[in-house]
Amino acid sequence: MRLQGQLELRLSSLPGAVAKSFEGVATAEIDISVTQATGKAQIKIAPPPQANKMAAMIREMIFPGGSIRTFDFDFPKSMLKYAGAIALLGAISVTLTGSKKKGSGGIRIVHESIPEGVELTITLAPSARTENLDESKKEEAGNHWLITPRPRIFGTAGYGSMNGKSSFTSTIGADFPLFYDTKTPIIYGGLGLRGTVDSNKALSVGGSFLAGLNLDPLSLQMGIGAGVAFLPNTISTEKGPAQTVVYYAMEGSVSYKIIPHVELMLLLSAGGSKEKTSFGTAQLGVGGRF
Repeated sequence: MRLQGQLELRLSSLPGAVAKSFEGVATAEIDISVTQATGKAQIKIAPPPQANKMAAMIREMIFPGGSIRTFDFDFPKSMLKYAGAIALLGAISVTLTGSKKKGSGGIRIVHESIPEGVELTITLAPSARTENLDESKKEEAGNHWLITPRPRIFGTAGYGSMNGKSSFTSTIGADFPLFYDTKTPIIYGGLGLRGTVDSNKALSVGGSFLAGLNLDPLSLQMGIGAGVAFLPNTISTEKGPAQTVVYYAMEGSVSYKIIPHVELMLLLSAGGSKEKTSFGTAQLGVGGRF
């Protein structure tokens, strides 16, 4: 039986608002075969090919490697009414899950390869496809830039303090998300570049290792970094007077997408150096994704 289905992903480990942020419609081609004599059935599902976040999350969580998945399940005679419903009602639902908890409605298939807390609900409908899944080939969109935030450049400005001396501070930066956690794809990591100047004529340039949560339209990110600071005045060091020191810093940021590719940002940072130079900043700004 050749079918098509609309797919919806639910993750019990995430708040409902986060799951709803998986924008886009995901559909897939499906084959179901039923052996009435044994009361067994098999469902074959192709990965959804769409280029949106819902489809990308489904491919990542359910279709590792991008291959067609096959699931065997019991199909007693009492469930034959569901097979008829496809033609009579136009659609029925099948749920693939890794949880053994009882669900309601439709056909429920529990499979050990589905991560715990993951549910894929498939609303079935007839398909006009004439070939079997094994014979059909479809190009799929890549997952990376659909799941992780895209690279970002930003500018921020606000309050800063170095060694107890207040200043107006501004930062220009760039973030490059490079990978994500395959078990929890909203977690990502990457690298960042930072350049900061303040009204006391201090300048710093450095980089950071980044980790974050992509809760689109909200992003939470933290970083640990280092760089070189050029100070306005000479300070004493173990090697003698110096105006240049190596600094270490931690930062945290909250970003909210106000329109596609544009975010408002809150950036907090603090750090210091071996030479007992310390600083902290609190800044607001705008970032652009590209």
